[in-house]
Amino acid sequence: MMGQVTDEDQKMPFADKARTPLNSEFDARTGYKQNKSIRLEILDEAYHATGNDRNSIYGDPYTNLNCQARMVHAYLHGKYGEDTDPYTITAHDIAIINTLIKIGRIATGKYHRDNYVDGSAYMAIAGELGDLKIRQVFSEETDK
Repeated sequence: MMGQVTDEDQKMPFADKARTPLNSEFDARTGYKQNKSIRLEILDEAYHATGNDRNSIYGDPYTNLNCQARMVHAYLHGKYGEDTDPYTITAHDIAIINTLIKIGRIATGKYHRDNYVDGSAYMAIAGELGDLKIRQVFSEETDK
């Protein structure tokens, strides 16, 4: 019966429970249905959200987040004044803050898959920005 937990369900490992007919897809290469875990679906959606047409709609994520960082900096400077704003806010910070906003929504709201997809995408962008910064610093050090 629907909604009841069976003995079979209780014995099933978590990873198997996450693979259901709802998230199975046909693999034309092998001719078999391939089950994709929910976590891989979410990461796949985040991957597609940060690529494809995203840049043509919203522009380059670094440029967009850098713009947001300048706006937040201006807001904080206006609110607290020059002496109380010792921090430099970066595009990386904004990507992390956007992730935290999604986590806050998860913590206080109802389940909405988009929060997990967007949170994953923001973390990937933050990771990219962090990696690029490390490469830049390393490059500057090796050029000396």
